[in-house]
Formats: sequence, structure tokens, C-alpha cells
Amino acid sequence: RAQEIASVGAWEYDVASGELRWTDQVHWIYGNRDPSGSAPPLENAIEAYHPDDRPTIQDALAGAIEEGIPYDIEVRLITEDGEQKWVRTRGEPQREDRNREDRNLDRGGGNPEGEVIRVRGTIQDITERKRREEALRDTQEELRSTKNFYEQILEQTPIDLAVFSPEAEFEYVNSRSVGDPEMQEWILGRTNEEYCREQGTLDPELGRRRDQSIRAAAQKRQLTELEERMETSDGPAYYLRVHSPVTGLEGQVKSVAAFGVEITERKKREETLQERQEKLESLYEATNHLLQAEGPE
Repeated sequence: RAQEIASVGAWEYDVASGELRWTDQVHWIYGNRDPSGSAPPLENAIEAYHPDDRPTIQDALAGAIEEGIPYDIEVRLITEDGEQKWVRTRGEPQREDRNREDRNLDRGGGNPEGEVIRVRGTIQDITERKRREEALRDTQEELRSTKNFYEQILEQTPIDLAVFSPEAEFEYVNSRSVGDPEMQEWILGRTNEEYCREQGTLDPELGRRRDQSIRAAAQKRQLTELEERMETSDGPAYYLRVHSPVTGLEGQVKSVAAFGVEITERKKREETLQERQEKLESLYEATNHLLQAEGPE
């Protein structure tokens, strides 16, 4: 009953007589609906394996018989109904005991120097496991293709883009943000602060502020923004960093998407507008004071 549940059958091959013996479960795995009969000749049993896998089982069995090498392999089997199955088959060679006069010398499988007289083993139907593995590989390949597709899109986007873990470690960065391919590889798994220290021209404090904003987005599960000012040869440049949490199906934050855009022109317009506003307010105050001074005494 345990063999039926596990889809495992036992077999034995007698080297001297060439007789192959199967349990009922082996018959079932081979597709034989009448397990009451005897096992087929060894050659016929091997012929049931997939043509591409037949040399593998032949070599394994020959190694067990001729050299006493056990085997544990996974191969395809074609049943009597034409169904293809994946099976795991194992073979353990048993040697002749040359020390028969003293059984205490070897109470296990006989003298290891004796000739192989039989091979005992098991065969297990692992078709469902193989299907699950194949489905998993297909899913992983699809995910890789999807990931590569979106990374290609992100690579073409004319803004700084990056993806971080909830702990603010780089998981992806496009070349617009980090142009050096070697640095793109190095940066994965590291924080902005580490990047700024390695890069050399950026203040690590700038990196710390970015990391704090990313962690805050992950912890609060809401978008955060960070404005930055950098000094350049052409004067100050301003950037806006936006960090948006990405959640899974159960609502947990899996990563944080980040992008940065230069807002120097916008800041200049805002500063110009602010200056105009301040001038208007100053002019208004000056005019008001002048009118009050010229008023009737």
C-alpha cells in the first residue's frame, strides 16, 4: 500500500539467470494493467524508455553489473499505452559473498570483491513533479522576459530611474542615473550613501537624505518627495526626487520606485516670481508710507 501511495515499485535483476522481477507497482508504472504476469525480459524493459534516454539507462545498468557502481537517474519512460512518464530509477548492485565459511566477516551485502550477482532497485513515477518543475521554469522565464522588457523601457526613459528595496538598497538603476556599466553592477545591493562615498564627488549626507526618504516611503506606504540643490560650474542646479512604494498582492511593500528630474528652470521661475512679488510688496509698502507722509496733518 505504501508503494502505491508513493508511486514507487521495486525490481530485481538476477545476473546469472537474466531473470527480471517486478512488484505490482512497477507493472502499473509501465502501463501494464494486469500486474499478475511476470516481468518482461530486460531488453524489452529497457526498450520502453525514451530513445534519447535509453543509452543512459543502459550505461547505468552496465556499470552496476560490470563494475558494481550504484546509480540514481531520472529518465523518460513510454508506457504500453504510449503515455510518456518521467521516472526516477535507482539500482544497487549486490555482490557474491566469497567468505561463506565465516558469515561474521560481512553481515551486509557480502564481500565487496565478489562478482555482482544481482541488481536491486526501485522505480518511481515523478511525472507530476517534473510538470511542476517545468511550469516553474516557464513562469521564471516569463518573469525574466517581462523584467527584461520593462528594463528596456526604463532604459529609454529620459529621466533618472531606480528601484530600491524597502531598506533603501539599489535593485535596479538605469544608465541615465548611473552611466558607468561597472558602477551599475557595483551599486546593486548598496545604498545611496555608499554610492556617494564611492563616487567621490557627491556628499554622503546627500545620500543619507535620499535613503531616509526611501525608507520613509516604504514604512509609511506613501509617496515622498525630496528637493536637492547641487552646485555646478553654471551655478546651482535643482532636482526633485520622488519615491513611490510598490506593494505586493497582500499589501506588503516589496520595493520603492524612484525617479529624479531636474527642476532648475522651474526653481528659477519660482525665484523670479518670488523676487517680483517681493518687489511689488516693497513698492506697495513704500507707496503706502509715502501717501501716509503726504496726508493732512
